[in-house]
Amino acid sequence: MAAKTPHTAWKSLLEGDRNSPNLLGMLAMLLTVVAWAIAANVANRLFLSGVQPFELAGASATIAIFGLAILDSLVGRSHAKPIDRPQLALGLILVGLVGADYLAIQRLPVAVAIVLLFTAPILVVLWTAVSSRCLPSRPVLVALRRC
Repeated sequence: MAAKTPHTAWKSLLEGDRNSPNLLGMLAMLLTVVAWAIAANVANRLFLSGVQPFELAGASATIAIFGLAILDSLVGRSHAKPIDRPQLALGLILVGLVGADYLAIQRLPVAVAIVLLFTAPILVVLWTAVSSRCLPSRPVLVALRRC
């Protein structure tokens, strides 16, 4: 499936097409935000009981590996392929990000850590604008305004 331009993506989402991949994407993002908020509070309780941030990040990665393997075996549509170096690097970066997030949650009030985490979209848009030398579209700016 070809990528849609931001304007087309927002238009199909706002028109209410229930089968739109954009609607599913927005619902997935909403679920992600809620799950991160819950996970941050659960992580904070675990830290208060003595669990270390990178210990929890490692456990999370291990559980995710097995959970995704089971999910892929049940509903997967493709055969598993060997992991190449860029995929391995990305996986290690993501584990490090989760560990850093948990470290922030351990050391800062949970709400502050979550607010800082959700500044990431602003940084992604800024990086994209600088590296591509192209200003963000109006829908992107509107979405950032709500961050």
